[in-house]
Amino acid sequence: MEGPVVVASIGFSADLIMRRIARGGVRELIAVGLDAGDNAVERVESTFNLLKVYLNSMRIPSELRIVKLRGGGEPWFPVAEAKNIIAEALARSGGEGVELLLSGGPRMLVVGLLAAALSMRREEADRIRVLAYGEGFPGRLELGLGPLASLLCLSPRDRALLELIAAGYRETSVLLEKSGLPRSTLFKKLNELERLGLIRRDGRGLWTLDEGLERLL
Repeated sequence: MEGPVVVASIGFSADLIMRRIARGGVRELIAVGLDAGDNAVERVESTFNLLKVYLNSMRIPSELRIVKLRGGGEPWFPVAEAKNIIAEALARSGGEGVELLLSGGPRMLVVGLLAAALSMRREEADRIRVLAYGEGFPGRLELGLGPLASLLCLSPRDRALLELIAAGYRETSVLLEKSGLPRSTLFKKLNELERLGLIRRDGRGLWTLDEGLERLL
């Protein structure tokens, strides 16, 4: 089946995972649950088993991976283990990449999976999209992880340039005036932002932000 491999956080309900499956285009599902030592794993497994029946009827392969908190006292989330799960999904996704569905399970699991994805190499992050649904209300957040990772590493001057483009200053000549940067510096920065996938030129030669990036500025 065509489409991405979906890596989804899972808790005691599969409603939001089902919502994603209903959109179609899923090659495979890897559900990730959390073992916090609170005897909740059986409920997560029960939720997944019901989901698996539905996925089997659609001939979508699926598996459940459980990550366990490590250490004593105040245990910590195993980010490296979660990162390996995402890396495995990338290897199995062909050219379609991975969709990281962060809409189920405890907050530590959701944040831990996102932290794991953000720690991937840039060439891996470029093949990951992050998706979250509203719980109990309509709404969806979807964005490419690669541009997000690049945005977090920008210098203040680079970020200010992005904010100018987000504000509607899209012509190079106007950006030169508004930014106060020397021409050579401005062109260098625009080229670098374009290389990072944060901006692009539209059909009229005007600078525009990568899809979804304007929601982050």
